[in-house]
Amino acid sequence: MTAARAPWIRLDIQGLRAVAVIFVVAYHSGIPLPGGFTGVDIFFVISGYVITELILRKQQSPDGFQLRDFYARRMRRLLPALAIVVTLTLLVAIFLESPFGPQRTTALTGLGASLFLANFVIYANTGAYFDAPAEFNPLLHTWSLSVEEQFYFIFPTLMILAALIAARRQRSSHSIALTILVVVSLASFALGAGLGFDFIQLPGIGDSTSWAFYSSLTRAWEFCAGAILALLLRSSKTPMRQGAAGLLAILGIVAIVLGAVVIDQAMVFPGLVALIPVGGAVAIITAGTASQSSLITRALSLPGMVWIGAISYSWYLWHWPIIVFTRQLVPGNEAALLLVGLLSILPAYLAYRFIESPIRNSSQIRGGRLLLVLALSIAVPAAAAVLVLRGSERAWNNPSIKSMTEQIVPVPISYTRGCDFGTPLGQQDGLDCTWFPNARGGAVYLVGDSQAAQFAEAAIGAVEPIERSLTIATEGSCAFLLRAEGEELVTSPECDEYITQSADWLLTQPPATILIGMSGSYVNPDTEADIHERLTRSIETLQGAGHSVALFQAVPQFFGWTPYACSMLDVLRDPQGCGTSVPRESMDDKQAQALSLLREIAASTNAELIDVRPELCPGDSCATNDRDFWRYRDMFHISVGQSEQLSDSVRSAQLRIDR
Repeated sequence: MTAARAPWIRLDIQGLRAVAVIFVVAYHSGIPLPGGFTGVDIFFVISGYVITELILRKQQSPDGFQLRDFYARRMRRLLPALAIVVTLTLLVAIFLESPFGPQRTTALTGLGASLFLANFVIYANTGAYFDAPAEFNPLLHTWSLSVEEQFYFIFPTLMILAALIAARRQRSSHSIALTILVVVSLASFALGAGLGFDFIQLPGIGDSTSWAFYSSLTRAWEFCAGAILALLLRSSKTPMRQGAAGLLAILGIVAIVLGAVVIDQAMVFPGLVALIPVGGAVAIITAGTASQSSLITRALSLPGMVWIGAISYSWYLWHWPIIVFTRQLVPGNEAALLLVGLLSILPAYLAYRFIESPIRNSSQIRGGRLLLVLALSIAVPAAAAVLVLRGSERAWNNPSIKSMTEQIVPVPISYTRGCDFGTPLGQQDGLDCTWFPNARGGAVYLVGDSQAAQFAEAAIGAVEPIERSLTIATEGSCAFLLRAEGEELVTSPECDEYITQSADWLLTQPPATILIGMSGSYVNPDTEADIHERLTRSIETLQGAGHSVALFQAVPQFFGWTPYACSMLDVLRDPQGCGTSVPRESMDDKQAQALSLLREIAASTNAELIDVRPELCPGDSCATNDRDFWRYRDMFHISVGQSEQLSDSVRSAQLRIDR
């Protein structure tokens, strides 16, 4: 005989979990489903509904709702499975991840996941969810689990608070809870939208959009949507009619599919568009309460969907580390990512069958034994995280790793002093962005984007022997292109402000040398004429004020290469193999348009052209490294050590200007 199913168990909700996890796995596996990440939002709504239903049911039981039992059940279900995945991921990361940063990020994320703080750790160390560095973090997906765990810690307290207020005021606890949840929802939604659209700025928050994506404060309204629904349905006296349920279910499924297809990473999220998947989930859950099931509800209740829904937590846990490590082993193989994304359901099922379910359902794991299991579920992955963190920080006591780390990890000193964040010249009070301020010679200024900032050490080494002061003011992804009145912005307003105010200040200063650097990757057939006009304007404006201008020629760039893709096994096998090289002729051909443009502008304006390509590409090839000396720290920027070796080239340019 088949055991009778408890009346409160909703098979259609299990099916909705299946839809959510399929969206997420498909998105991460490379299937063209741009909004597949919204499956997480569906999970949040489901959690809010299910947990509220559980609390309401327990409140009506003879024993009442017990916080201790609630937390024990949640932790029993979530922690052991999470601990297994985090621990194994960290151990595999020792061998398959790069020791030049990614191992450290993964270790910190693992530690955060063990302490239910992964979302904030990821925000601080990995950056935006859709940025390239996130692809190298095999524990990136634990952000949503930490958000959910934070909700579990706070939400029951709100329900108890509502019950206490209701008892004192002799009112319905449901109405008090609804009021609290509506207020929290509105505040959470407003905060998320405000941060996402930059209407709100919080102190200490650098990237508001990313913080809004990861924060439990800005995601609370999604949980509350499910919780409010549970309260409203409990209060409803009239069952939903089949026709209305069918229509609502269709609208719900259309909404969540539309969200998965239409929403993409370019949109502010969670913002207004998050209402689409959240509203869809609410509609489907509501439709499932009808006395006669709709077609959609019956489809979600099919055995296959219910089975996937049952293992959805486990599948969510396992799929992303497997995809990340596969990308590390076979970079660029999209078919492999799709295959392992689908096959990750196998270890997910095994973990569910032999770890998650036995621990959750065992009558023998109680009291002290349960505390031990939960303590180990926190301590073991945390210990593994500390092991990887300390190992990576100490370069695993390997001379090759230590040498390479010391060369590719450091950033220009102007970064560490805060001179590369768009503070205009003349407004750098409090920043230590001037070197040798008491030098007897004229001043030198280094401006532009990160391609200028990479020459910080070269410029510092160049000016000291000839007794010049140097001031650096740069901003990443911000070419020093002066905009004429009426011309449209080609960059951000902040970038335009940095350029305009720096130029205005320079026009008030005694004659000096202005070093300008910019990325050649800006130049293409569509932008060439505009860049030519604006860069020429920038140079001639500065020259008109008596300044001399030197323009850095574009440096070789190694698109697709990163030392952070070089695993521990790669380094141990051959550290020099972590680099790459391109024939000089091929590199020149790829950058021909940028090289020609900068050469032409320098000639037409009589600006000095500083071309360090001979030093970066000796012989017939351009390479990221010369044996164990690393010229580049990433695909676009030279290393600090290489910059130091270019001081003579910059000094020679200054001496030519002086003649």
